[in-house]
This record gives sequence, C-alpha cells and structure tokens, in this order.
Amino acid sequence: MSLEALFAYSNIDFGGCTTFNLPSDASNQLKYLVYENFYFVGVKTVLPTADMMVRSGYRFIHWEDNNGNVVTFIPANATSSSSFKAVWEDTTYDVNFYSENVLLPELSFQYEFGQTRNFATLDDTPFKHFEYWKDESGNRKDGIVSSDAKDFNLYAYWTPRNYTVKLNTNGADSCKELTSYVAGTTTNLPDSSNIKKKGFNFVGWYDNESLTGTPISFISDTQTGDVEYWAKWSGIEYSVSFVTYTQGEVISAKTFIAGIGISAKDMPVPTRDGYSFVGWFAKEYNLVNIDK
Repeated sequence: MSLEALFAYSNIDFGGCTTFNLPSDASNQLKYLVYENFYFVGVKTVLPTADMMVRSGYRFIHWEDNNGNVVTFIPANATSSSSFKAVWEDTTYDVNFYSENVLLPELSFQYEFGQTRNFATLDDTPFKHFEYWKDESGNRKDGIVSSDAKDFNLYAYWTPRNYTVKLNTNGADSCKELTSYVAGTTTNLPDSSNIKKKGFNFVGWYDNESLTGTPISFISDTQTGDVEYWAKWSGIEYSVSFVTYTQGEVISAKTFIAGIGISAKDMPVPTRDGYSFVGWFAKEYNLVNIDK
C-alpha cells in the first residue's frame, strides 16, 4: 500500500512557499531541509531522505513527481510549481517464540502496525507449568497491541509443577508433615528420626496398603503425579519376668511384642497357702492382668 505526501514549490524569485500534506502520524521534519518551509530560486533544495521520514508501521521509499519519476531534490533552475508524493510501504514485524532457548516455528508470525493479536499458550508438561511469555527485557507480554511497531522475541516462562503427597501413618504418634512435592526434584520421605509410634520400630513406606514390595525412602526426581504411601511398623520385643511374693522368686520369664502382648492363658498362675491369686502387677502397682 502506498500513501502520498504532497510537496509543492513555486517559481517566486525570492523563494517559494512549500506545502506538505503528510499522514497525521508521519513525523514532519521536512522544514529543516527546506529552510522553514521556503526554498530559494537558484538554490538546489534536497528533499527529505528516509532517515527524516518517520511513520510508525511504515517505511519511506522515495519521492515521486506527477509523472511517477523518482525525485530527490528541487533543482536550482526550477521555474514552475510542482508537487511530489511520498511513497511508503507497510512494515511487517516478526514475532518469534522460544522455550528453553529452542525456537518454536509453529507459533511464530508476522504482524503490521495497528494489528492486535493474542499469543497462544503452551500446554503443561508433567514437570512444568506454563505461566506466560516474557520479552527480552523480562517483562510479561500476552499479545500484540495496536501501538506495537517492532520485532519481538518471546520466551516461555515455566514454573515447576507441584503434586500431592498423602501419608498413611498407620497409628503414628508423630510424623513430620509432607503434603506435596515439586516435580523434577528429589524429596525425602519422613524417616525413623521424625516418625514415631510408641512400642514400634518404623520399617519404611510402601506404595500399597498391603505393605508389600520394596520400602520407599524418597520421591525420585523422575516421579510425576499425586502419590500415596503407607507406613509399616514392627513391634518391639519386650521381656517380662513373673516374680512371686515369696523372696522375689522368678517363676517364669516370657517375651511379648508391642501390639500383640501376652494373653492371660500364657501367664503363670502361682499358688500360696492361705491366699488367693489376684493377678500380676508392675512395679508401679498397676494391675496388669487378673486371672481367676
């Protein structure tokens, strides 16, 4: 598309008055080259050059006279009025998109001044979430606006994806909190130092409720998606001695495992003349079991 600006001159001896009809958005700096809108007969007057013709979204090509001839100056021997037109062409600008410094040609496009367009977004990956596009200055840019008039290189801004962690502690008295992990990083699960259950040793975490397979101590940096783990415990084995009232005689010693205990039928039942057996007591005199 070509747009014209009229540049007229007269044959008045002391100098002619020049008239310029330019598009309203073109920078009119012509006067600096034609003596404040006048030229002088007998003096060669150079027409404005491309570096002086500024218009957003357009590039100045040249001046033409009424016959379509390219004109670069008003000759010193000019004696008649003439007019010139400025020939412009639309300027197209390139928009290129990059993700991790890799060009995405399927997204790239060109635009002309005055056009508007929203940018396409990228799909999330298992490891990353697409946030927005950034320009070369690091500023967020979501699309082309009507005032834009330059090339753009845009870079995808990603953030790591977070996934949910569910821990089934199976009765732990305390456990270090862990509710999520970041994909692409290694995340340690609570170990025996920060998960506790009275009377039990912590065995490990399993990815199934049946507690089968290999214990898991961390979430790998290759893992994605929500995860769920179950804690496995083993009861601590304790030794119990059964001591009679008579001179502290130990009549039996047994072991039991926390969570299982010793059944009444497995406890010894001592006899003592003139007494009825009530039950076994711990040293703190708390009744442990009554067997009648």
